[in-house]
Amino acid sequence: MTASSDDFTDFLRFGGAAPLDPFAALKEKVRRNPLDGAALEELAEAQIAGGRILDGFATYNTRISLGNVSAPTWARIGAAMDRQQEYAQAIACFAQSLALEEAPEVRHMMGRALFKLGDVDGAVAMHSSAAQETGNLAAWFAVATLIPGAPSATPETILAARRDFAAVLARSPLANRMKRAPKPRPRTDGPLRVGYVSSWLEKPNYMRPTWALINNHDRSKVEVHLFSDSAEGAEMIGYDPQPTDVIHATGKLDNTQLGKLICKTELDILIDINAYSTPERLGTFTQPVAPICLAWQNHFAPSGLPGFHGIVGDEQSVKPGEEGVFNETVYRLPTSYLTFTVAHKAPPVVDPPCLTNGHITFGSLCVQYKLTPTVIDAWSEILKGVPGATLFLANRALESGENRVWLTERFAERGIDTDRLIFDGGAEHYDYLKNYDRMDIALDAFPYNGGTTTVEAIWQGVPVLTFDGDRWASRTSASLICYTHLKDFVAPSRQAMIDMAIRMGNDPETPARLKEMRHGMRDALKDAPVCDGKRMAQSMEALFDRLMAQRTDPA
Repeated sequence: MTASSDDFTDFLRFGGAAPLDPFAALKEKVRRNPLDGAALEELAEAQIAGGRILDGFATYNTRISLGNVSAPTWARIGAAMDRQQEYAQAIACFAQSLALEEAPEVRHMMGRALFKLGDVDGAVAMHSSAAQETGNLAAWFAVATLIPGAPSATPETILAARRDFAAVLARSPLANRMKRAPKPRPRTDGPLRVGYVSSWLEKPNYMRPTWALINNHDRSKVEVHLFSDSAEGAEMIGYDPQPTDVIHATGKLDNTQLGKLICKTELDILIDINAYSTPERLGTFTQPVAPICLAWQNHFAPSGLPGFHGIVGDEQSVKPGEEGVFNETVYRLPTSYLTFTVAHKAPPVVDPPCLTNGHITFGSLCVQYKLTPTVIDAWSEILKGVPGATLFLANRALESGENRVWLTERFAERGIDTDRLIFDGGAEHYDYLKNYDRMDIALDAFPYNGGTTTVEAIWQGVPVLTFDGDRWASRTSASLICYTHLKDFVAPSRQAMIDMAIRMGNDPETPARLKEMRHGMRDALKDAPVCDGKRMAQSMEALFDRLMAQRTDPA
């Protein structure tokens, strides 16, 4: 009997004595009856649960070859594929399941896989039908989370979806059940008491605005309180703590307990950073927990939640007359609502690759779920308009060969040959940034723009082409770029962006211009308002002062 590669690895690991095979009994059951589909399914599920992923998929393939696979089994195979980021294969399995038997929970799982590959409209439709049929909170949450990035959505449908979710959330166990409403504390001559709620403060803060704002607060004007779900004592990389700052460890609190803690702290203003990136914390804001509750940073659409009084944007992200599609009062800063500081190591800027390749390489490092069909349409039109140009894409989903095939087929449907496409997977942050060495011009995704990726591209010397979209999520990059030296790279419309890319791609002067631009990009960005944390903090503090002046003092 020949040992498998896993057996051999175990033999080395355990010094010559391989451990007992935990799947021996199930394998023996299959050996005795190779046509027993139920036994094969049991073995496959055990192998995947035990970390033998490839063995489990191989066993599932054997089961499929026998035929007569049930709808629940197809769904289980799809769920296993989804967990391994094999989204294209997961979609195929879920489709098989649904063809045999309609089930709302499978539609919900199908929606997740569709979303991960960028079919956001399809995903929203799947989640919405599951939500309406079952009332399941997770399905309602999925709709509310994904809809700002759905091409067919409008500002009105986004607000409606989020209000629908908020109504379901308010009836769920995650809702904040505190009974005492927050009361404004008496005005004093001391600093304002301002709190920030986040579940991610211990994470590396690459090109995100959290610390750019908080570190630059004037502590004579603002007493900072951080309500952090991070482990108590966890290092917050990038944070410059000050003696008057107060950190509240909230990871073990439920939403009602968190609300009570915030009330007890007697804040003047509370700012939520999480938004829909932390679903388990949204229930905190089913009612107000501070006299003034503001949504900021990860909020790029109306929250739909009654606990927020205001949302902080800028003149680019929310245009005059659009206030009616928000449940919060819109407050606009005189600078970009996102500001960045660069405190991490980054690769040196290099010459644009077109100088040696002889052609323009467009590119994007946006996550795959932002690459909607409308994005692929636009990028395909650009490639058709610039003969010889290539498109470089890199993200975690493209580590899968089957996902790459799926995306290649989407471009082929639009007349783009495989040799025009270059795909790569994810990487550690420093190596990920080196991917910008492989592109000349970055293309923004829409309607869900880049944010971090937009500023990182510019930091690495790569200009980003974007346009002024139809909603906040599709104006994030415009908000950033309009406060840099690259304002001309913000087109007024999708078609104008395509035309601009084609003109640049065909202009023989572009390589020389890109080289000159590239090597001066960092210095220009450092001096731009979008990297001016102090100005951002002053703008926020001025907003705080206006809000406090509008507030009626308690008797």
